[in-house]
Amino acid sequence: MRMSFLAATGIAAALAIGGSALALAAGSSRSATDVTLCVKDNGQLRLQTPSSPSCDPSEDVVDWTVAGEVTGVVATSPLVGGERDGIVTLGIDQNLVEAANSGKIFAGFDDFGDIPNGGASGEPEEIARLALPDGAYAISAKLTVTGPLLGIARVTCRLQAGADFDESQVVVSGLLSTADATTRLGMPLEAVHRFAEPGFAVLSCADGQGPASISSFEYLKIVAIRASSLSNEFLG
Repeated sequence: MRMSFLAATGIAAALAIGGSALALAAGSSRSATDVTLCVKDNGQLRLQTPSSPSCDPSEDVVDWTVAGEVTGVVATSPLVGGERDGIVTLGIDQNLVEAANSGKIFAGFDDFGDIPNGGASGEPEEIARLALPDGAYAISAKLTVTGPLLGIARVTCRLQAGADFDESQVVVSGLLSTADATTRLGMPLEAVHRFAEPGFAVLSCADGQGPASISSFEYLKIVAIRASSLSNEFLG
């Protein structure tokens, strides 16, 4: 079998994924048959036919020797596609592509920062975001909230991914408070989401106690694990 370097490289890559590149249907005869294929720039293969006996100047010529009479070209795993009217169209199975992309971990962190004051509305403001490619994700965020010097802090945080979110609230006492109260608390949040296009996991927080309350965060982390599938059911 003789073929161009480009064609050999493409077929070797397909074989490395775990399947045969092409299955050529053959008749009962076991005699050797030479087949000439024309390889297009976009990867399509075209069988030479009596009406089109030669390849175009823009095509690479590939010669195959097979046993039996060639009657068609059929794609086998991990390729999809096949032959129609002498044109062979091949592509990688998208389920395998998605599976290959699953299991990736995307993460970001911030060691220290102030919690925004929510004002009268108490609406959380963005303090961190993690950029993510399209795909399905299990996303978690964690931070440690530290109270102000005096008074208390009522901190609300929201982890948002598209329309999916999680929200939590903690109340911490001032660092100089004489009361037997907690001055530092960890806050975990979780969400799952499928991005149809690249997006962001956004962590927003606000201290709703007014301008006099200046709380802070430490050890902020956002971790997103990419998965091949996602199921999110209402459990009520």
